Amino acid sequence: MQHLGWVERRWIRWGFAAEPVAPCPPGDEDAETAPSLGRILFHLLQEYARHVGQLEVARQLIDGATGE
Repeated sequence: MQHLGWVERRWIRWGFAAEPVAPCPPGDEDAETAPSLGRILFHLLQEYARHVGQLEVARQLIDGATGE
C-alpha cells in the first residue's frame, strides 16, 4: 500500500501537476517528458491491477479458497 501511495503521488504530482518529485526508487521507470493525463491514469490502473493480483494470490495461499 505504501508503494501504491508513492506511485500515485509521484505520477499525479510530476505528470499532471508538473511539480518536482524525488527520483524514482530502483526498478521504477523515469520518463524525461511529462506524459498525458490519459497515460498517467492508465499507468496507475496497471499498477493497481498488478498489486491487487499479487494480494489475491497471497490470500489464496493463506486460506486455500479460489474464485469461480
